Parts: sequence; structure tokens; C-alpha cells
Amino acid sequence: STTSAQSLIRAMARLGVSASYLREFVAAPAYTTAWPASTAKTTAKVAELVVLPQTQAKQCSAAQLLQEQRADHKELVGNANVYVSHVWSYDFNDVVAVLLEHADKHKDKKVYFWLDLFSANHHKSDVKRTAEWFRTTCRKSIEAAGEMLLVLSPLDDPAPLKRAWCLWELHCALEAKDKVRLSVVLPPNQRFAFLKNVINDFRKMVEPVMRADAAKSKARLKSDESAIHEAIKSSVGFTALNTQIRSNLRSEGVEMTRLLAEEEAAKGDGVLALMVQAFLHRKYDRPEEAKKALDKCLAMALPKQHSLTAYAFFQLADLYAKKGEHDQETQMYERALQIQLATVGEQHPDTALAYFRLGNANVRNGDHDKALYMYKLALKIQITLPGEQHSAAATLYGNMGATYRMMKDFENAIKMQKSALQIKMTTLGELHPDTASAFSNIGGTYSDMQDFNKAIKMYKRALQIYIATVGEQHE
Repeated sequence: STTSAQSLIRAMARLGVSASYLREFVAAPAYTTAWPASTAKTTAKVAELVVLPQTQAKQCSAAQLLQEQRADHKELVGNANVYVSHVWSYDFNDVVAVLLEHADKHKDKKVYFWLDLFSANHHKSDVKRTAEWFRTTCRKSIEAAGEMLLVLSPLDDPAPLKRAWCLWELHCALEAKDKVRLSVVLPPNQRFAFLKNVINDFRKMVEPVMRADAAKSKARLKSDESAIHEAIKSSVGFTALNTQIRSNLRSEGVEMTRLLAEEEAAKGDGVLALMVQAFLHRKYDRPEEAKKALDKCLAMALPKQHSLTAYAFFQLADLYAKKGEHDQETQMYERALQIQLATVGEQHPDTALAYFRLGNANVRNGDHDKALYMYKLALKIQITLPGEQHSAAATLYGNMGATYRMMKDFENAIKMQKSALQIKMTTLGELHPDTASAFSNIGGTYSDMQDFNKAIKMYKRALQIYIATVGEQHE
């Protein structure tokens, strides 16, 4: 009957593949020998060179083909209980590594991954994906799985945060948090770098998350992109969805840090694990425990000139800053700076960060001239590395502007603050909370100058952006 046929189609659409199949797939000659020279093994290329040719004759999904043709199909395919959200530009081997690791950690159950490469029919579809389809069928598929893995990569600019499908999938999982367990995961080869970056500057790791903007997200098919955008506009709205994703991914980042720290500790990498534990203690306002962990790090057999030793001094400086002991804070940053200069040299982002933090410490100590000197050294490095149009440069210009404002050098304050605003307009766009903050800062300086007409103009623009991006009821 028509009804039973439709039920079969829906069931097949929810088929997932097992870890056993993934291992078999990447070991098969069709996968290992399919690659022209210098061709990256992205998921998109795996689809083009392997999956589509294998399923061409039947015009079906790879999972459906396995179910029809393999006697051992129950070991290979089943009802999906883990939904995988990823980007097709990823290295497919990285995605497989994440999924195999997840299956190994959950040996108490048979895991079947809903992975679009294998679960979806890429030859034809009888379903038109409208906004209503995304609000209902897509959402229910994620809920039916009961768990979702969001594969996040690369670290400095996560691709899923620019893709309409991924943002909508993430929203659906967050909306159904009582039914869907969400895990944000990194490919194994990026985790050590993630932990080191978290220790060094957690805010830098959060910046890409804070740039997530569903209204600018893209999809391979324009019809999908339009439908997802319409689904967002007709339900939660772009502003609320952006706020939801930014807030939850920040929390997920802290949780992922905790889990990875435990893994590093289990491997016996005591220094890195202790450093991350110290970070988490500081994050949860446990300064005494944080200091104990850092003291243990410095007592270990690390070379005096070692990047992790510098990171330990960074964290100790932050602890002293919170206690108001700014002389001690400055000393810790100075020690960290000397290590960075000895290990990575002058022209390095970590050295720029050390100058920047030392500048902040000098502001808190009331030494504005020295603070400006440190900021200028940091900026000199920053504009020769990733370029001046970068968030770190914007932060430096903003801090210099604030310092000049404290010194009542309003002309230079406005100049620096406008430079910060220009970078934020270029990198983030006008409709972003950080851009609103830049307008507000300029307004504050004009207010100090008693140029109230210009101040009001800046404050009004900031308010308009805040209302448009975070809503009128945001504190």
C-alpha cells in the first residue's frame, strides 16, 4: 500500500551505519585507491568518488544498499541512535576517527550513526525540503536518534557555525535537550592544541563562537538555505537562535575542556592536565585549588624556558589580579613574557598576548604610560601576523582608546576607538554586539568631552544594534 511504502521510506531515511561498517569502509580498496594525486579526502570527495558510484545502479542510499545486499547487514546498519552534524569540507578520516572513538566509549550499546554521506539518498528525493520540513521532519529525526554529535573544526574558525544545516541541527538538539543528548567533539588531532589554547587565552577560543550568525549561514543548495532561513524566521528568529547557540556552545566548550583534561590525565600527561584543571578551578571561582594545581605544575621537571611554564605564570597572574594584588600580577606577566621571548621570539601571537596582558596589568596599577607602551608593542606584532583587520587588533585599539580616555587625552582616545570600530565593522559586520560596544565606547568618550550631541548619536546607534542582535529584554 501507499502508506506502508511511505513508512518504509521514512524508516530507511533513519538508517544509520555502525562502527564496524566505518572500519570496513575506510579499509576497502574502493576507498583507499580512489584518490587522484593531491586530492584531499573530504567528505564531499568521498561522496563523489566512492559512495555515488557504489549506489548509482540502485539509486539509493549506501545504508539502504547494505540492508538489501548484505547478509550481515544487522551488524552494519540499523535504526540510527546518534545523529552526526558535520561539514562536507572536513577530512573524512577525522570524522571517522571521532565516530569510532565515540562507539568505543559506548560499548554497552550498539551504536548506529546517522551520517548523511551514508544515510541519505544523494541520487534523488521525493521530499521537497521546505521550511515546514525542517521544523517538523528534520527536528523529529534528531529527536528520534536521541543523541547528536557536533563535529567542530577547525579550531580558529569552526565551519559548522557558518553552515545553515549545522546551525539548524544544533538548534533542534538544544530545543529538545530533554530528549537529545548533545556532545560537541573535536577531531583527535586537534585536541592537544585546543587545550593549550584554552589555557593560554580562553576568550580567543570563544571569539569564533560569538561570531555565529544564522542570517549569514550558507548551504550547498540554495533551496535548503532559503528553507532553513525561513524556518528560523517563522519560529525562533535569528536573534534568539544566535543567542541560544552562542551561549550553549560557550558552556559546551568548558565541558569539553573538562573531559579532555580528564583524558590527558589518564594518559599520564600530568602537566597539561594540571594546567587545564587550574583553568577550570578559576572558571568556577575556586582560586585556592587553582593555585595548588599551578604550584604543582611549576614544581614538575619542566624546563624554565617552556611554553607551558609561561602559561602557568599567565594563570597565576590572573589569580593575583582577582585578589587585587597587582604588583604580583605584573611580576607574573613579566616572567611569562621573558619565557615567550626566549621560546617563540618577538614575532609570535603568544608574545603579543603577553604584552597585551602586561598592558592591562599596568592599567590596573595606574601606570598608563607603561600600559600604552605594552599595547603598542603588542599591536606592532599583531598587525604583522594575521593582519590589522583582526579581532585581537581591535581589542588592542579599544584598550588603548580606554587608556587615553583615562588620561583625558580625548583626541587619541577617539582615534583609537574609531580604529577598533572600523575593524569590528569589517570583521563582524554592523549588526553584532561587539560592534555596538564599540559605538558605545566612542559615545562615552564624547560624553567626557561634553560633546553630548555626538555622544547621543553613538549611544543611539549602539542601542539599535543591541536591540537587533540580543533583543530588547537582554540585561
